[in-house]
Amino acid sequence: MGNRPASDLSNRPQPAASKRSVSNLKHCPVKSSPMKSPQSWGTLLLAALLVGMQQRAVEYGQLNAHNADWFTDVIAVSPSGPASTATVRAQARGHLIQLVVDARESERSGDSQAAFAAYSKLYVLAQDPELRDFARDALVARASTDWPKGYRSRFLTSLSPMVLTASRQHGVLPSITLAQAVLESGWGRSQLTRDYHNLFGVKAGSSSQRIRMASREHMRGRLRPSHQIFRRYESKAESIAAHAALLATDRRYAHARPHWTDRHRFLASIAPRYASSPTYPDAVNEIIDLYKLDRWDALIVEAVENDLSLPPAPATADAATEPDDEASDTGLPPLDG
Repeated sequence: MGNRPASDLSNRPQPAASKRSVSNLKHCPVKSSPMKSPQSWGTLLLAALLVGMQQRAVEYGQLNAHNADWFTDVIAVSPSGPASTATVRAQARGHLIQLVVDARESERSGDSQAAFAAYSKLYVLAQDPELRDFARDALVARASTDWPKGYRSRFLTSLSPMVLTASRQHGVLPSITLAQAVLESGWGRSQLTRDYHNLFGVKAGSSSQRIRMASREHMRGRLRPSHQIFRRYESKAESIAAHAALLATDRRYAHARPHWTDRHRFLASIAPRYASSPTYPDAVNEIIDLYKLDRWDALIVEAVENDLSLPPAPATADAATEPDDEASDTGLPPLDG
């Protein structure tokens, strides 16, 4: 059936205003029972996310119909020919929405594994930034319950969303980034981190924002005091993005990048350049294992592979690291003071 023209609707006579007060409108006229209260803010937020992600979900479905398993039935040739673009779009949108529904229902029923699987799939497939962040934050919230309460949980929980975003953008395992941040910053309590947002002990290049601080360097087999010029950042998010870009694009780590999906091999490859401590890979791996920071490594690998199947997005230099910045030489936070 055709839609009624807008003019027909706008010209329709309007009913006279009711004499009942606004407060009376809160009650349903049937059986004089109160109407249900508005939906919770969480439900409203979810509804807004679903509306906002529809168009990008449509575009995602159209672009990936040729290689996504869940599109197989949609693009299968029918007697009348291939599935229409509208069908592909509807299925793409419907699949993402169903993942949200599945995740929320699994949470309500206490099925943590199903909820994790649904949020993970949603995070991999969603191209809408708000929907992707919704899935990412849900994954972080679930992980935070596994970490020891106190400053360690607060530190990991606050950094994890930024780390996941940077890891996906640059192709770096989040377990390595989180563990390095713990080791280099002393759980965020070093002065370099508190005052200058430098989480990874990155040294400053000639054109960087710079700060001179006391540090400790491994020299001739001993840890000796020294003074170094470190990079200063405007935020921890900038520090995390610069660190990921450093490992992903700097020529000094080019030999390690083919092994980025192998945590142990990648760490062994970057350690001689990244830190002077001979036990640096062992220290990073110990932190990863103790706090199960590798829980998202496979997820990021899958997400990066999915993103590479899409047309490339325009590159930006907003968070690019400066080419002459260098990593920490110690694997230890600088001395305070």
